[in-house]
Amino acid sequence: MSSYITVTEKLPVAGRYDVIVVGGGIAGVAAAMASARQGKSTLLIEKSVMLGGLATLGYIVIYLPLCDGNGVKMTGGIAEELLWLSIKDSYNTLPDEWRSRPDKITGNVRYQTLFNGPSLTIQLDKAVKDSGADILFDTLFCKAVMEGDVCTHIIVENKDGRLCYECGCVVDATGDAGVFHSAGARTTTGKNFLSYWGYYTTLQGIDEAAKSRDITQAVKMFTLGSDCNGAGQPEDVPLITGDTAADINYFILRGRQEAEKFQLQAEQAAPGSFAYTGLPGMPQFRTVRMINGAYALKYSDSGKYFEDSVGCCGDWRYSGISFELPFRTLYSPDVKNMLAAGRNISNGDNEAWEVTRVIPVAALSGEAAGMAASMYENGSIADTDISKLQEKLSAAGLKIHL
Repeated sequence: MSSYITVTEKLPVAGRYDVIVVGGGIAGVAAAMASARQGKSTLLIEKSVMLGGLATLGYIVIYLPLCDGNGVKMTGGIAEELLWLSIKDSYNTLPDEWRSRPDKITGNVRYQTLFNGPSLTIQLDKAVKDSGADILFDTLFCKAVMEGDVCTHIIVENKDGRLCYECGCVVDATGDAGVFHSAGARTTTGKNFLSYWGYYTTLQGIDEAAKSRDITQAVKMFTLGSDCNGAGQPEDVPLITGDTAADINYFILRGRQEAEKFQLQAEQAAPGSFAYTGLPGMPQFRTVRMINGAYALKYSDSGKYFEDSVGCCGDWRYSGISFELPFRTLYSPDVKNMLAAGRNISNGDNEAWEVTRVIPVAALSGEAAGMAASMYENGSIADTDISKLQEKLSAAGLKIHL
């Protein structure tokens, strides 16, 4: 039987913000930028020391398509802005057809690119600061303080100790609906395959890079374990939820075991010629926990019109599949002043979750959540003026309806 202690705390209120965004991944960055650009005092809280989440710290360095696979751009706004920032100071694989940022091209080449994670990190710092938002790095979210169904404060912990911030509206971009969960809102937990991505180099690659003056020949990306459909999943590894400390530790340690095997195989083939240049600084989960929103997007909703759409996206895996993202997927009936962004928005099946969890759609839902948060005054986020929200998002470059 577990034992317990009771602790009563008197915490300092370190400040008050109109909008607090918890989680500095792509979704959180987009939310903070959208809110701050509307003139709202905005705080972005990040537990690591890098913005970008899986796109940077997690080494998932493929900016998946902004288009539908049939030559039509689906997602603009901050999602497109961040794609261009990701390749501003480093290599890319962006097709020539998309370099002028058209709304439509002839052909079906995808609007996507590889990018350098550390370069994007530096650009994200600048983008968030330029928007006017404040950033708190190395700061853990601890608890949502609730008065009924309204979140009044966010408790955090960092080098200054345990403290709290008063909030008007909150955007949960944690990737696991951690703020909603803390607030007592209903959530759904997913299951994850074991995947492990990173970078390595070889002597042969360095020689090729020197000859061709192409740095991408020297630094190679590796992907170990399972793909998103389960192919490659180690036979002795169960599906992992990722919502407990034990799960996270297992995922990280087992991933590094797979990396060790990969390194040993490379060394056996060519002794002394292989070295890792980057291992992920966070667990690379795909689907951990999402909110039970006012609406759950289903894969069968492809092509469907939603009156409360806040933007459009394609399916990164297939051509000709596109979605409108309903505003109702971004909030829960259980909390009045909180929005979800990124992979923890409300989905009705795994296929829809696969669409909404990736970088471009995370930025889309983040921008929509941040914009809606900037409009919040009191009452319920469900009462947001949808027409006004759509007008603001459209002006920011988002395609609202298919």
